[in-house]
Amino acid sequence: MRKYLTILLAVCLSVQFTGCRGKEGQPETARTGGEITDVSGHQAVQPEETAVLTAAAPPRSEVITVGRVTGDITGDYHFVADDRTDVRIIFSATENVEYFAYIEITHAEDAGGNIALLAGDAIAVFDNLTPGTPVVVAADPGSGIPTRGITFRHEGSVRYFYLSESGFDGSLSLSGFTPGN
Repeated sequence: MRKYLTILLAVCLSVQFTGCRGKEGQPETARTGGEITDVSGHQAVQPEETAVLTAAAPPRSEVITVGRVTGDITGDYHFVADDRTDVRIIFSATENVEYFAYIEITHAEDAGGNIALLAGDAIAVFDNLTPGTPVVVAADPGSGIPTRGITFRHEGSVRYFYLSESGFDGSLSLSGFTPGN
C-alpha cells in the first residue's frame, strides 16, 4: 500500500511542477515572440503563422510615448488633474504635434453586441505638444474597457489612442482606434 501511495504522490508532484510552470520555464524568445531556439542543439524553429496568430493588433503610437512618473520632473511640463490620485502619467512627444487632447473614451454597443470605442469630451487640450514639454496627468489608468485616451493631429491626419494598463506588469501603453459612430 505504501508503494502505491508513494507512486501516486510522485505522479501528482511531477504533474504539479511540470503543468504549472510559469514564464520562468519558458525560453526568453517565447515570451518576446521572437525566433525560438532549442538549446539542446536542434535546429531553430520558426513559428507558423495562422489566422489566430496574424490578427491585426491596434497600431501603437510612435509619435507620443506614455509612462509613469516615478520621481520629480525637471523642466517645463503641462499638468492635468483628472482624478484625485497619486498616480502621475506622462505623455511625451518625439515630434511636434498639433491639437493634443487628453480625452474621455466612451462606449456604445451595436445590435450585434459589438462594443465600439467613441471619442468623448476633451478633458484638456493643448494647441501644440513639443518634445521638450510633456503633459503630466494625475489619473488612474483603470483596467478593463478603456476610459481615457489621447488624440492629436500629426502630418495632416487626426489620430486616436486609448490608454491601457497591463494586468501583467502594470506598464502603460497607447493603442490606436478609430472612433465608432
